[in-house]
Amino acid sequence: MQSFFHPFFFPAVVRYGSLSGRRGRLPSKTKVQHSDDPPSPPLPLLTLINKAYVESKTIPTPTLYNGGTEQLLSAMDEEFRFMLLFVEKIPNSTEISQNDITKLIECNFFALLALKLCYGWTEGNNSLHMEQIEVDIAAVPQPLKLLFTLIQEEAKRFQHLIQWDPPSFSALLALQFLNTKECGAELLSSDAAVDKLRGTITSALKDHCCNSSPPHTKKLQTIIAQIEMFTRFQRIGQETLSLAVSSGVQLPPLMSGAVQTAQRFPGPSKLDFTEFSFCP
Repeated sequence: MQSFFHPFFFPAVVRYGSLSGRRGRLPSKTKVQHSDDPPSPPLPLLTLINKAYVESKTIPTPTLYNGGTEQLLSAMDEEFRFMLLFVEKIPNSTEISQNDITKLIECNFFALLALKLCYGWTEGNNSLHMEQIEVDIAAVPQPLKLLFTLIQEEAKRFQHLIQWDPPSFSALLALQFLNTKECGAELLSSDAAVDKLRGTITSALKDHCCNSSPPHTKKLQTIIAQIEMFTRFQRIGQETLSLAVSSGVQLPPLMSGAVQTAQRFPGPSKLDFTEFSFCP
């Protein structure tokens, strides 16, 4: 039988490289390595802060408020836990010690709560949306009723200040948390990290407002001004819960810590932004 094999038809043996010892046709082209593709660009800081805010919500549907003080205080404790989750998800917040994070939330808790409730309030609604419950203000007993009534009144002003977008609000909430004027930066172990993060977020907020067309200089100034504006709720909340305690009400753990810390560190509420440059 005639052989169809020809000496030149034998497949070549690869002598070098990772394929040495193998027979067969050598690849005509080198395969493209997709692992060299550039990584996706990082998300803007304010987008990440807003993502932290959204992801910190652990209770999808609040329950109805029964008008009791204990339920309301429990809901306020849940708001404190929300703030802890939110702050811990903010980029570079890990540079701040856990003790300082807790202390800053305690010193600014009622301002943070008021901001969050004002942002979530809807026009014509007589209730405030908390993580755990929907609070009908008419049903809130004194002395807590005063605090929630004042927050609702503030919400009417707050909602019409500017057209709030999620990144701007979440940045404001983060800056309110970083307000050291209520407890004193000298009492923090990681005050340099606090100052650094506050400066980074402020610069990102400036870029967010100024890079729009046309630049929203007034929006930037208005947002920054709210930090001082809402510190008054810190004292109102502290006095309200102190009255509740004096009448025999037992506070849940996180609220008790917030009141005790606020009493230890009373201080001025003005933040110094004199060296901060707004949009040109």
